[in-house]
Amino acid sequence: MHTIANFGVIIPAIKKNVVFHDDLVKKLVGISLIERAIINARKLSNDESIVVVTDSEEIQLIAKRCNVKCILDRKSVVGDGSYFNSLKQAVEFFPLHTKYHCFLSPYAPLLSAGVIKSAYTSFVKSEAEVLRPIKLENHCIVNETDYPLVDLLSNRVSQLTNIEFDGFAIYKNAPVIEFLENPAVGASVSIEPFVVEYDELEIRSLQDWWVAEKLLKRKRIIFRVIGSNKIGMGHIFRALSLAHEISDHEVLFVTDTENEIVVNRLAGYDYWLGVYQNDEVLDEIIALKPDLVINDVLSTEKSEIKYLQDQNIKVVNFEDVGSGAACADITYNELYDTPLFEGNNIRWGHEYLFVRDEFDKAKKNKIPQSITSILIAFGGTDQHDLTMKCLNTVYSLCLECNVKIHVVIGPGYPNHQTLFDTVQNMDNVILEHSTAVISNIMEQCQWAITSNGRTVYELAHLNIPAIVISQHVREETHNFATLEHGFLRTGVYSGEKTLGTVLKLLKRVLEDHEFRNDLYFKINPFEFSQNKKKVIKEIQSLLTYDENI
Repeated sequence: MHTIANFGVIIPAIKKNVVFHDDLVKKLVGISLIERAIINARKLSNDESIVVVTDSEEIQLIAKRCNVKCILDRKSVVGDGSYFNSLKQAVEFFPLHTKYHCFLSPYAPLLSAGVIKSAYTSFVKSEAEVLRPIKLENHCIVNETDYPLVDLLSNRVSQLTNIEFDGFAIYKNAPVIEFLENPAVGASVSIEPFVVEYDELEIRSLQDWWVAEKLLKRKRIIFRVIGSNKIGMGHIFRALSLAHEISDHEVLFVTDTENEIVVNRLAGYDYWLGVYQNDEVLDEIIALKPDLVINDVLSTEKSEIKYLQDQNIKVVNFEDVGSGAACADITYNELYDTPLFEGNNIRWGHEYLFVRDEFDKAKKNKIPQSITSILIAFGGTDQHDLTMKCLNTVYSLCLECNVKIHVVIGPGYPNHQTLFDTVQNMDNVILEHSTAVISNIMEQCQWAITSNGRTVYELAHLNIPAIVISQHVREETHNFATLEHGFLRTGVYSGEKTLGTVLKLLKRVLEDHEFRNDLYFKINPFEFSQNKKKVIKEIQSLLTYDENI
């Protein structure tokens, strides 16, 4: 790594001023704090310009074994004369041409050399004599003697506050040397502030140590997703459901410009989102240096997956029947109960399917004495307008049997106004547009008419049988929705013939109590909320931390 010319690094490591016993030599994820500081210093300067200042023979030995200079003074205490004398000796160790030096704290183990280099570049352009890093944090400032009741009962407005960050500081040599020659005189210097990220961590307690350990073991995971009015939101919702459970790692989202609006509307609120041209996505993902990429973009190509894996990136795919499925580290094809091709890395079937978080505590349907309410839902786009067609087909029958109809359409539904006008003239029909909590509507229904996608599993999870129409050939390959599982399947939509079958099946369901109960018994065993833990555990098993890096 490129170092900075004419740059010296002093690492103060005084054990009398430790946060807790042996914290400087105790291993944090396999490497002690003092060793981490030396490793970081080597990214800034060469060994002859790195000096450790300490009062500990143990730390002196570590410095020696790391081949860097060390000043040992057993009496040294930060801020006293012996400490300043040690710093003076350290400065004298630097080559004569050294123009700047840096105090680098061992108590900032997550601080990167890149941040210090950026600070140095800013400092050189300034006329200041010292660069001091700061963090900007939001705080509510409290007046202890006067606290208005309105502040207690309402959300107080916080304000950005400058917080000193002691992880490092950069100095020009002249004023520091002058001060160390005669500390009693004191000196005033001009300061250049440099803002570091708010999450830069300094270890000041055992709790900070625990947090640092977690962060050092953290990996970077990128979810590459698609989502649009045409494709629907299922890919984003699945990715978000996984991301919310992955708290030990850094999570980023990536999409292409064709999916930007919808993905940003959902994932962009909670996570960092990168949006790139479709032909640049893979290179941009690699530039982000992820440890794992999770593709939820339908079928992938083998070349795409190999391109990522050649960069030592693990790859997990969802709902993938392309050539990339067989070479990903893991591919989850949970919508396909019958394997379409071989591959030890591919997980087929509903044992790997999990529902969205909103279904975790949703009320499951009990076997009803009669059907009083049904759901009509065909996903985000409904390419054949099956919502309108099925509503018109079953409306008279439902009205005759006093059955309420809940109609749910997604944001991509093309004939919203026509449907709205139609429903205005119908009794016992409730229309929901782009609801974020469909489980609440399902809880009110005992039957459904839907497409052959993820909604089928959500219904099964809540013990709600359904008449299922495949909107296209790909949906027809999803084989979970069968009579053995409590579903009445009509096949791929084929016009009036399909609608006639829907009416015939619903009439039998409403009239034949024994037939209906048999379907409820068949659907009752299914429960999908626990599968997520299994999937996440397997995905996280791909992420290992190497303590030797």
